Amino acid sequence: MGDTVRITNPLAASKGGPFFVVLGGDEPGVYDRRPTDVACGFNLDILPIVVVCTNIKEAFKVDLLNNEVFAQLPDPEDANDIIEALRLSQTVAGVFANGEKIYAFKVAEETGIYGGFKWKELFHMTKFPKCTQQGCSSFFDVLCYMLDKKDLQAERIPASGRLPTASVASRPVAQGEPFSTRREAVSRGSSPVKRELSPVKREPSPPPTPTRGSHLARSPSPTKILQMQPPSRRPEAITRASSMPGPYLSAHGFPVVSLSPGYNRAAQRQPPLPSYDSYAQESASTRHPTSTNHTL
Repeated sequence: MGDTVRITNPLAASKGGPFFVVLGGDEPGVYDRRPTDVACGFNLDILPIVVVCTNIKEAFKVDLLNNEVFAQLPDPEDANDIIEALRLSQTVAGVFANGEKIYAFKVAEETGIYGGFKWKELFHMTKFPKCTQQGCSSFFDVLCYMLDKKDLQAERIPASGRLPTASVASRPVAQGEPFSTRREAVSRGSSPVKRELSPVKREPSPPPTPTRGSHLARSPSPTKILQMQPPSRRPEAITRASSMPGPYLSAHGFPVVSLSPGYNRAAQRQPPLPSYDSYAQESASTRHPTSTNHTL
């Protein structure tokens, strides 16, 4: 507790304030100074609660709740049980019943309930990071506000419900170095599970389907390509007469195709057919003799 002194007799206390009352915890009572490191900063513990009073008479009224309520609790960590016990207490209604201003600081450098102080005397406490405070009209309401720590627990724990983990790698510490000057390097641990590449080979996507109005490139015509070339580089036209040698062409320029060796020999023994010019005008009787032309 440091240099703080617990006051057991109100007549022996000095006339000047403020006075600090600790409700619950390991060492409840009235003190002339605030106990060191009790309910300071971002405190998630339900108890103890520090009540700061401007006069010793009001401080001992608050201290009556230690024997009447907090010493009789079956579970000091159950906020609902504490609120129900305070609701049934007659002492709560008589604390700060003369119209004193009551302010509660749930998150501050020195948290607690401040009764009988002006706001300008407490305004400097709001500069604490994420300071949470509220003014109440009754001592019971301000106690209920201080006992409700659900909002602080939701702020401390992430929405996923899991606290972030980190691997701590400390640098070498010299012998005799104070603990307050040691620095630790916090680095995010690498994931033990390595993501494997997918064995499925991705094929390239097909070309886009041409839409209406789009221009498709067409291959040029072979005839146009030939016409675009100079005459000296154009290929020679292929004809029936120039594609076959002379001996393999008929009189009319058609190629002679041999079917088989025997057929060729038989064709060579046949007399050549007369040309169209060798045909003479013959009568029908000459070409086809009748019975009258035969001699008997």
